[in-house]
Amino acid sequence: MKRLADFDLGQAPTIRAETVAMLAQGSFIEAGEAGESVVLLRDSGTGKTHLLIWMGVAACEAGRRVR
Repeated sequence: MKRLADFDLGQAPTIRAETVAMLAQGSFIEAGEAGESVVLLRDSGTGKTHLLIWMGVAACEAGRRVR
């Protein structure tokens, strides 16, 4: 299980804290009729999978459906 609290920004210097904070708000889910897409592009080992799992878990806990 991946949680935001377990994510170490120090180990992922290419990911900005402001971006993580924006994703934590979940406003991209509410935006528009079908929400907004989130695409994470970086090299291997930069934390993309951790963040995506965390966002999916957080959305499920908020009663949202995820793929």
